[in-house]
Amino acid sequence: MGVLYGRYRTDALNQFTDIVSKDVPQRYQRLKGYQGTVFTFTNTAFYFDPSLSAHIALGLPYFWNSQRATEIPTNLAPGWPVFRSETGIRGTFSVPLAAKNVKKKIFVLRPTWENVSKLIQCFTEMESICDVEADWLVVFIQYVPEYYGQRVSDHLAGSGPRVAVWDAPFIAHDRDVLEMGTTVWREIATDTNTSSLYSSALGLRQLERYIDGGFDRVMAKGDIASKLHDVYTEAKGDSGSAESREREMEGSGIDLYIVDRALDPVSMLHTENTITGVLHDLSLANCAHSMCHLQVSADKTRSCCINNNNPIFHSIQDNHFLDLDPYFAILKRVQGLENDLETSSAQQGQQRLISRIHVQVLTNFASFVRDILKLVKKDALLPALHKYESSILLKGEKKGNKYIDRLEDVIQACMADETNPSMSPKHKARVLRALCLLSVVDGGLDRKTMQRAVGLVVSCYGASVASALRNLEIAGLLSLQDSRIPVPPLGYGDKWDQTRRHYHLTKYDYVAAISEGDGSSSKPKGEGYVYSHYAPMTTRVVSAMHELERGRERDLERERTRDSENLKDNIASGITSFLKERGEVRRLLKGLKGASRGFSEKDSESGREASRPRGERDAYGDQTASVVFIVGGVTRSEVAAFRHLGEKEGHTYIVCSTGLVTGNEWMEQFM
Repeated sequence: MGVLYGRYRTDALNQFTDIVSKDVPQRYQRLKGYQGTVFTFTNTAFYFDPSLSAHIALGLPYFWNSQRATEIPTNLAPGWPVFRSETGIRGTFSVPLAAKNVKKKIFVLRPTWENVSKLIQCFTEMESICDVEADWLVVFIQYVPEYYGQRVSDHLAGSGPRVAVWDAPFIAHDRDVLEMGTTVWREIATDTNTSSLYSSALGLRQLERYIDGGFDRVMAKGDIASKLHDVYTEAKGDSGSAESREREMEGSGIDLYIVDRALDPVSMLHTENTITGVLHDLSLANCAHSMCHLQVSADKTRSCCINNNNPIFHSIQDNHFLDLDPYFAILKRVQGLENDLETSSAQQGQQRLISRIHVQVLTNFASFVRDILKLVKKDALLPALHKYESSILLKGEKKGNKYIDRLEDVIQACMADETNPSMSPKHKARVLRALCLLSVVDGGLDRKTMQRAVGLVVSCYGASVASALRNLEIAGLLSLQDSRIPVPPLGYGDKWDQTRRHYHLTKYDYVAAISEGDGSSSKPKGEGYVYSHYAPMTTRVVSAMHELERGRERDLERERTRDSENLKDNIASGITSFLKERGEVRRLLKGLKGASRGFSEKDSESGREASRPRGERDAYGDQTASVVFIVGGVTRSEVAAFRHLGEKEGHTYIVCSTGLVTGNEWMEQFM
């Protein structure tokens, strides 16, 4: 009985194939009508689908969460049978016809944690259905602890084949992981009977049940440190010595970004293919965002909380969205951590493990976007835009008529899909999303266009839609267009430079960055791909902070140095509540086990660097991943945008959220 342990890396496939098929030449071939790649060896066959990221299905089955059994993968070739186990685990036979023709047969199970205890029963059923005896049984579990992996292996020891327990990474676009993250963080949001601190700590404890090492330790000062440490040790069941715990805490850092949903309503409002051209034809916000990224700090950022304190945010709260108080309670306490850093001798053991944390709270972000829209005309932005966007914006069509035409297209498309569209909440939500999108991307609608659009919606749905329109107006998603300040073209004035300095911005031609080298708009790259070249604001802000921390924006570094004396004035005008570094400050989160082995003091002293699987290292020498926690729900498209961003930057982004939602579900909260 052979037991194999492994931590997933980008070369995990090669590691595994080297073990099961040593010195066997690889031959690659494509299956007709199938998106994945079948690797064939002498006497061995297995399947790998690159679109599934960490999912590696070797030989036969690919499994997904039985609770979402209706979402059977559509990219499987026709005629391949679906395996339905009585245990509740479901899967698909990737190469059933070839199973009897190969000498080495490999079964792969990707069970959820609830189904781990049923592995033996499921494995037995698979063998009986396939009428084969497996040589290998590979078990993929999200962040399986080593002690748990040993338990799984021991549990399967009598099953016959060799067993490999593989630790797959915490990949955000995996359905099971998103479901898990939704459940865990919803417990934080709904736990009103405990204090804010303990509520968050409880969420971390729940999360550790699934991804041991993902949030391995939260370090802070005083009561926060002790309580979180108690929660950690209770969940971990750690009975080792203090020295061993300290050694365990050493290693890579992890960046934490907390982003509220109201930061980027466009991503939620963007509808299906019926209005894919809106962001190209009409979006002044797209143009402005293509030109600038937010500079968040004069120091390198380790942790950042982005918050909206404007009417949009408060209205969304009134519409049953998540209250951020538990998170801000911790952040406010962190601001006072530095004052008593040296006061407690009991914390000296923890001080040796301190790295850095910078907590920032950015406020009034949506107000800043609206000001940009008022201050900057399209004509002033055209010289810096990508050529295909410039040609679209120079069409000169009357916007009001185009808005109404777009809205009518959406209504007609919805009516064609629904038997009784006037009574369908989904249909109504799609139309309202389109109306709000037209308003948001251009800083509001003019009065005449607003009257026509509202009249069109009311005539279709009746007076009952008036309350929804009022809620959207209160939330700031539907508004009248303010008068704009005349701005001279670029080269004839410094209004844009004044605005950039006032809001501490940096120019960034995003459209050019995500496009092919020849400027072709038909083959976009990066996170903008998911929204027709519009990258969600969440990804852009996180990307800007990530680039800033790694020192890639060298020009900004020099500018920050020059403006360091005036930083408080800049913050008072546009960005508030940032924490400057005073001596040693604490790292908030330790890095991911399995994502990297870390960078210890011993490595530092000897001059050796720990390996970085994806080839990147942060400014402090640590190997990091970035956790992005989106408060208020995340869409699959936004998760895909972070996946594209990670592939582009060679960095790992872990997306957590309070819910996995769609734009329609989000809009229905206002109805």
